[in-house]
Amino acid sequence: MTAYAIDKDFPATLTALYDNDPARRNVIDNSVKENIESIRRSEDFQANGFEYTEESIAEDYPALLWNLLATYNAGSYIPNKKLDHVALLRMVSELGVNDCYPLVTFYLASLEAKSKQKDQVREKVRPIFESLLSSYELVLDLCQIDSRNSTPDIVRADNILVGQNQIEDAADFVGSILISKDVDELQIVDPYFSIGDLKFIGDSIQRDPNVSITILTSLFRMKKIESDSGQGVDDTVYEFWIQNINSQSVPSIKIIFIGLETSPEKMPIHDRWWLFDNEGLRFGGSVNGLGVMRVQEISKIDTQERVNIDQCVLGFLSAKQKTYEGERVKYKTVDI
Repeated sequence: MTAYAIDKDFPATLTALYDNDPARRNVIDNSVKENIESIRRSEDFQANGFEYTEESIAEDYPALLWNLLATYNAGSYIPNKKLDHVALLRMVSELGVNDCYPLVTFYLASLEAKSKQKDQVREKVRPIFESLLSSYELVLDLCQIDSRNSTPDIVRADNILVGQNQIEDAADFVGSILISKDVDELQIVDPYFSIGDLKFIGDSIQRDPNVSITILTSLFRMKKIESDSGQGVDDTVYEFWIQNINSQSVPSIKIIFIGLETSPEKMPIHDRWWLFDNEGLRFGGSVNGLGVMRVQEISKIDTQERVNIDQCVLGFLSAKQKTYEGERVKYKTVDI
């Protein structure tokens, strides 16, 4: 490749100079010619895309695009934004599965190269993966195979039972739902929140720094966090996130600590909820109890249930509710 870049006749000249064996020289010459032809076709493709209609190259598209993918992944090739990808996709229907794969993968790489913003990825790339998943499910249906027998469809499941050592299953269940809803704002209500819960939260949001997190918990948890860490809650949360979840960036995190004036350790809400959009998840216990000894259920909250929950929590999340059953409600808010 380097010799060809210097001069197109340079590889053949090198062969003649440094190898006098006729048979070996012939093998090397043929190899050089094949490599030069492959480079020529790659250059023609990059220049002309799918308008380059030489019949022989059409058969070589899978291998050609696979090689370009390798250079793209190595950071030395940027897909031509002017390529007619519709023509590429038309070709896919005429190929077998093995040949089809490089073309579809190249198409996705081209979309990735053009989609630098999150909104662009959501608009252009994600629908392709959803279509591929639908195609996979269609094939399973045609073969009379129930996908639920091979891989649990946790996105469509309404609940999951989390037993001992099953915390990763719980994070997969919660994460799949948050991804399917494209959640960018998450509200967590848990009277027994602990710093270690951030690991489960981070795994569930795929460590995405663009997800804004609000946590409602008790004043007693604030005192415990500060006592255990020997520093403020904000520094403790920041350091834990950087060290255990994402060393590059920390999302917007607000923790609202509430308690009654006579009993700061008591929070007016006992249940645990994760709230997003107009839906949410109900946790049978606190996150720090997941996967330990007792079985917990995590289940979806429908829209009507969410309305009832909002009536209970919105006053506390906004810090506008000043009393509860005749007692003053005290607030402490920490922003990270």
